[in-house]
Amino acid sequence: MDDYLISGEINLIKPEPAFFLTFLNRIRRGPEECIFIDDREDNVRVAKKLGFLTVKYSSPVLLRLQLNEYGVEI
Repeated sequence: MDDYLISGEINLIKPEPAFFLTFLNRIRRGPEECIFIDDREDNVRVAKKLGFLTVKYSSPVLLRLQLNEYGVEI
C-alpha cells in the first residue's frame, strides 16, 4: 500500500466519484494503476466504472487469490 485517503479529512465519502478522483490526484496515478479493495459492492462498482482494478473483499484467502490474478504476490 503506497497511500490512503480518509474521507473525514476531505469531507467526501465513497462511493462519490469525487472521493476516488481526489485520491488519484493526490497520488498522481491513473486508475488503471490502482487496485481498489472494499467489502461494499457500491464502492467497488463506482471504482470499477472509473477504471480502477477492483476486488470485492470477502475473505483473506480470496483476497490473496484475487491479488495474485493481478500479479500481486503476497
